[in-house]
Amino acid sequence: MKLSSPLITRFIASAFFLFYSSFSYLQAQKTSNIHQKKVSSLLDHSFEWISNDTINTALDGFPKFKIKVKNNGTNRSPDRLGVSFISIDYDGVIGGFANFPNGGHIKLEPGDSTIVSIWSQGVKERPINDKDANDIFSRDIGFKFRVDDFNNPQEHIVRKTIKFMDWERPVRLEKINGSMQISGIIPADLNSTSISGNTSQETKVYIRTPYAQELIEISRGPANQSLSFQANILPRKDWYLVVDQPSYVRSVTHITSENATNIQINRKEAGIIIPKYELHNVINTPTGFWRGAISETEQTFVVFPGQENWKAENTTVLKQNSSIYKMNFEGTQIWSHETGWEVWGGDMTSDGKWVSYIVNPAPGPKEHKMVILNGETGNVHWEIKTTADEAYSATGRILESVAIELSDDGTFVAFGTSAGGQVTIANIQNKEILWSFPDETYPYTTGFGQVREMRFSDDNQYLYIGSGDSYLFKLRLSDKKILWKTYIAAWPFVNGMNFSPDKKYIYTGTKAYELSKIDAATGELIWQIEPQKFDAEVSRDGKYVATFGGLLFETETGQFLGSGKDRTHVLNGEKFTIGVNKEITTYDFGGKVWNVSEQSGIGDCAGCQVQWSYLSLDEQYVIVSARDMTESFPTPGPGIAIYKRVAGTNLSVDDELNRLPKQIELKQNYPNPFNSKTAIDFSLPFDAEVKIEVFSLLGQSVSVILNEKRNAGLHTIEFDAAGLATGMYIYRLTTPTFSISKKMNLLK
Repeated sequence: MKLSSPLITRFIASAFFLFYSSFSYLQAQKTSNIHQKKVSSLLDHSFEWISNDTINTALDGFPKFKIKVKNNGTNRSPDRLGVSFISIDYDGVIGGFANFPNGGHIKLEPGDSTIVSIWSQGVKERPINDKDANDIFSRDIGFKFRVDDFNNPQEHIVRKTIKFMDWERPVRLEKINGSMQISGIIPADLNSTSISGNTSQETKVYIRTPYAQELIEISRGPANQSLSFQANILPRKDWYLVVDQPSYVRSVTHITSENATNIQINRKEAGIIIPKYELHNVINTPTGFWRGAISETEQTFVVFPGQENWKAENTTVLKQNSSIYKMNFEGTQIWSHETGWEVWGGDMTSDGKWVSYIVNPAPGPKEHKMVILNGETGNVHWEIKTTADEAYSATGRILESVAIELSDDGTFVAFGTSAGGQVTIANIQNKEILWSFPDETYPYTTGFGQVREMRFSDDNQYLYIGSGDSYLFKLRLSDKKILWKTYIAAWPFVNGMNFSPDKKYIYTGTKAYELSKIDAATGELIWQIEPQKFDAEVSRDGKYVATFGGLLFETETGQFLGSGKDRTHVLNGEKFTIGVNKEITTYDFGGKVWNVSEQSGIGDCAGCQVQWSYLSLDEQYVIVSARDMTESFPTPGPGIAIYKRVAGTNLSVDDELNRLPKQIELKQNYPNPFNSKTAIDFSLPFDAEVKIEVFSLLGQSVSVILNEKRNAGLHTIEFDAAGLATGMYIYRLTTPTFSISKKMNLLK
């Protein structure tokens, strides 16, 4: 058969294409092998189930299912090795069965291991009425490991039947009857005033675990009489005894084998003032907000539009007109800026001079943009954007981001991708992208997984990266070298990556519901717990860390202390927290309600609960933003609320608390003007590293008066300016979280 000329041409072209493709593939493999080791097979890995086979939902909550994965081969893990949840009991699994690493992949060198996990909340969210007479039911739970390689797909499934004990609520004492004996005596309250939220004149004794949905009562009696208690309970290591008396903060005592009998309760009076906040201002907005940023120097804040507002088609215009707002702490708007849909990351420098945000629409056309705003005016300083046609260009890929972070001096901006796991560093002043990492020299085909939270070090030498592959990284910017990586179980949530006040430790509260303390210098994991909640809100004195939902832990050891509710802030030096949602609720550390404010309207629709809030450094303001608004909610509706602190309820006097200042203050030097020597007073509400430095009006440092840790309280230091010329100088007090300056006049 004679072939026509067009067919011959097409045949030659096809043959050339196949040859060129094969040649290109071989060349790519050759180039790749320069930087990458050979890979193991999936079955060179072992899979060990390390979570419990039985879950008591009333006492355990809903802990994750976990498997330890170890690479027993001689080469690294296969590229694009991921994990997902499967079950014969649940079709179309979504939501409550999220798996981790989320958006990342398992990458193990020979001999290395990691932990993968899956939420168990889906069992609660998708109930099946099949409990037996003992309130027990079982579920098939499976992990599917897969390698997404077209030429060599691999799959391995690990599954187990999990038994759930789901007791009726409230749980009765006889339900927890067991062989562990507890006993003790509660002294009488001879000065009961019942001013607290608990108006009962009774002493009540409860027992709980950190994950219990309610307190289990074991005894009660008149508050003006001593109360003895005794109970036999199930043996556990996480029981806590809770004692509630009218005039005292609720006590929470960890029960151990050493102290289970003859328990001594050290009661604490409530203190001088029970903190109270009143609604000051409500601002109606068309959208809710997922993030915010603060300038204590300016006493301003910015809020960034949410990611999930509305589901209906008729809200498209409102979505496209989403805006950032900058306001002062009183709620007066300074400027607004239309961002378009949908903003995921946003930040502001602590002096308020720069604001950044990044837009990553999903689903739909990938029109990405990264924007730097002048923080004083809201005008655009620099913008990088791509059209939908450029979505897969080099610029489009690095802008596919959900996280952005500014260095506090306004020099650099970092943004991290949600798919490829890259981090990009750019110079704000020069409007120049400096580099992205990982790049073609990095020996993996995938990066960190979706980057969610980042923090610059104070000196801008390092970037801490919280990622979807379940690790926290420390990256040195000068040579793009990873100094350490530490397992944190998932990517940090919106409020889930914070430093201790002295910047020595990083606390992460991740999407996998795990809370970790990490040494910032070495990457050492100090402790890690699973509170089954997001966030890591660190107290200003560095002693406590709280989760969303109000679980409170001591930072030194990770010991559970008690719980409140909602978005939680710890009030400095007062043994109280505030829970932020529809209103501001004051709790003691045991979770007892003392004061409740007026409601703002936030939280009155599905999804518009509080995602971000801020307690000002002097604790006088609480700034609250709604998360998402829905089509069933008035538009505009309450999107921002501001509360101010008022005196509160006076109960009893605690001289030590009364003497502590409520905020950092730097006083005017005296005398002023001065000749040679002058005194400077300053106050601290908590222990802190303090630096006091003197500058010329040109900004040159001329003297460091103080650079050391000082205790909470009032302090006086002397400055001898004998070596300086006559003139005006600036003296500045700096702590890890705050800076304030004043002028002094030297006359000779």
